[in-house]
Amino acid sequence: MVRAEHWRCAITARLTGSDRDLVDRAFRVAAVKGDEAVAEHTGTGDFPHAYIALLDEAQALLDALGRLAERLAAEDQPAEDTRRLTAIRDLLAHFDWEYHDRQLALEAIERIAEGGS
Repeated sequence: MVRAEHWRCAITARLTGSDRDLVDRAFRVAAVKGDEAVAEHTGTGDFPHAYIALLDEAQALLDALGRLAERLAAEDQPAEDTRRLTAIRDLLAHFDWEYHDRQLALEAIERIAEGGS
């Protein structure tokens, strides 16, 4: 439990005010249950349209939360790891699976992963 709390604090400390607002909005949308709550949240009693509006809002929030998660993950990845990953991706992008020696490619990937070039 202590580790989970430490992780949660480390993530929370890196959130901006708009990040926190986004998470709060997502929790509010997730808590909407039942016709009355949907009508109240969306401001309309026209239930088909109210549910469509709620689902559209939920989809937009999920997309935004995904971007937030990607940003946080990118911040966690050290520059050296990013360099290595870029080098491996470049090697694979230029690798011709039909003609190039796969064993040499695997050895090159291993050298890159260990910090070489």
